[in-house]
Amino acid sequence: MPLFDYERSLPLDSNEQNRWAEGRSIWSDFTYASPLGGRVPALLGMPKEKGPFPAILMLHGSEGDCRLFHHPG
Repeated sequence: MPLFDYERSLPLDSNEQNRWAEGRSIWSDFTYASPLGGRVPALLGMPKEKGPFPAILMLHGSEGDCRLFHHPG
């Protein structure tokens, strides 16, 4: 898919702004460099226990903020 065919040689340049524990998860609020310029906000949820367990990665979908979809629990 050309829309998601990013230049892999560009640095991700991630920047974690906040990390916190909530319930059985650890959450990380961060941004990364957009290949089109600017920063992309993201939210990563990881289990506290050793896995294998899935992680949750929330990215923006359009206008707005990915953090609006985070509900504790």
